[in-house]
Amino acid sequence: MTVENPNRAARQLTRQGKAKEAYEKFQELLADNPDDLVTHRGYVEAAYFAGRLDEVTRHYQSLRKKDGKQALGHYGLALIAVARGPGYMKKGLAEFEQAMKLKPDEPDFPYRVGLLYLMNGEISKAAESL
Repeated sequence: MTVENPNRAARQLTRQGKAKEAYEKFQELLADNPDDLVTHRGYVEAAYFAGRLDEVTRHYQSLRKKDGKQALGHYGLALIAVARGPGYMKKGLAEFEQAMKLKPDEPDFPYRVGLLYLMNGEISKAAESL
């Protein structure tokens, strides 16, 4: 018997046009495992489609002030910048770089920086991060 991945199930709700339900599910998942980066990515995606980015922005801004959660705050704000679109790339890069400084051993942070550079067509800078 296969147990379905809860993040995958929640993202499927987003894809089915049920972003509000997905958003609520991701909030539950974050309550159970607040450090899971996959859940944070799904949470921001669901928030984008549910029209809740401003609310989620406040959440991540508050995390930047909590001991041990600052990197997650910057990570979330970077994801939000990416969700907002190309005009927010510099903001996203700055937030990812701050997250990397706070948690240098997290491999997802430089990977996300590299993806942003790729999205912007800056292949040589992307290669440095990837």
